[in-house]
Amino acid sequence: MSTKPRTPTAKPPVNLSALAREHGVSRESLRLWQLEGVNLSSPAAIAERRARMKTAAPGGIVAARIAKLELEAERLRLRVEAERGLLVSAAEVHADACRIGVIVRQSLTKAATSDLPPLLAGRTAAEVSVLLTDYFRNLCAALAAYQSPIARNLQE
Repeated sequence: MSTKPRTPTAKPPVNLSALAREHGVSRESLRLWQLEGVNLSSPAAIAERRARMKTAAPGGIVAARIAKLELEAERLRLRVEAERGLLVSAAEVHADACRIGVIVRQSLTKAATSDLPPLLAGRTAAEVSVLLTDYFRNLCAALAAYQSPIARNLQE
């Protein structure tokens, strides 16, 4: 009694390393594609799946790691500058500008309602000009001497 050789029902196993080299992908990609249902014995199916791959950044993974490290270094530099007081938040700057605006408004309101009217009463235009120039020069000097909280923090 002679037996016939068995006809294979399954396809022979695919050599993933050779296939990966041939198509320019990794063995791991091929394994994942196989799990997705890609027919690895079909070059057309592999080419179609490879076309859907995300393209790598120029320079590959090394360039991506360098870019990531540069971003982390910049983030740390900003944190150090903030800790040293060299950087100020936008909210602090806005609050400081509002405080300065309030001081200017109060100073001008006081000048227009109480300081200047008695000072200017009965004066000629030339005298008024000189008095106003002196008054506002002194007011500007007082405002310039104002130490905001931000300026105080930078001096410390």
